[in-house]
Amino acid sequence: MITIKDSMILIHLAKLAILPESCRHFGNVLIPEKVYEEAVLTGKERGYPDALIIEQEIKGNLIKI
Repeated sequence: MITIKDSMILIHLAKLAILPESCRHFGNVLIPEKVYEEAVLTGKERGYPDALIIEQEIKGNLIKI
């Protein structure tokens, strides 16, 4: 399991289109609620496509909050 404590890492992995592969490589990926809020909720409010990619991986249970 890996814990990601900074939303920048998730955002960059999503922008590089390697987030799903990275999640599968590391197994369980855990993020704090604050990272979720910044990367997904705020990102969706601002229309950032990477927020949708991150949200998809959360819904697919590759990332846990």
